[in-house]
Amino acid sequence: MTPQAKTILKHLETHGSISTMEAITVYRVFRLSARIQQIRDYGLPVVTEMRKDASGKSYARYWHPDAPKCPPSKIMENANSFLNDNRYSYRKAA
Repeated sequence: MTPQAKTILKHLETHGSISTMEAITVYRVFRLSARIQQIRDYGLPVVTEMRKDASGKSYARYWHPDAPKCPPSKIMENANSFLNDNRYSYRKAA
């Protein structure tokens, strides 16, 4: 299993679910569906739920069936704290 797949699995075990936008903004994982497939190939269960956003566009949310449920507001709070942490900045040094 790749390091990115391990990161996504840890997120699923901790928070219960993840969407593509969360994977991109929090972990810089641009191919979430491929990482989910690696987790499934490893023999672990992941459920896919199709949803629609406010504009009507469809997206997938991936769930770990045995993980605790975490409200989306808490997930975004965690994402914002991660993005505001200077250790993970992608800006060029001056």
